[in-house]
Amino acid sequence: MRLFWITIITVALVTCVFLLFSTVNVLDPQHAGKVCNKLECVRRQKAVYLGVRSYMEDHGRIPNDLQSLVDAKYVRSEDTFCPGDFGKTPQPFQYNPGAIGVSSETLLSDNAGSHTQRHLLSVSRFRVLTKGNGETAVVP
Repeated sequence: MRLFWITIITVALVTCVFLLFSTVNVLDPQHAGKVCNKLECVRRQKAVYLGVRSYMEDHGRIPNDLQSLVDAKYVRSEDTFCPGDFGKTPQPFQYNPGAIGVSSETLLSDNAGSHTQRHLLSVSRFRVLTKGNGETAVVP
């Protein structure tokens, strides 16, 4: 009887490990790049948000576009777009200056479909966006 339970537990553990690897795609070499791209996209949006806030403090107004932040050296040019997944051309962030300070409005977002995530049986697309209050989220 003891051997039976050891076998059941071993099979369950092996199954869990298999499902974990297949869901998270640890063995997929592109997965690490996708995770890094998502984290870099979040970092860049936070940098732009801080740049907008600093610009407002210094100039007393919201910048009209992201190029104004670059020209005034509040952010680097590469911080104004999100690195896409492999094989996709990075696109500039979508910027809504009227959203600053409004938690329900989107200040920055990357383009829909810039990122994909593989699940066990499907592939989903998601976006990274920053609300007007500075909160950054990953949304489907």
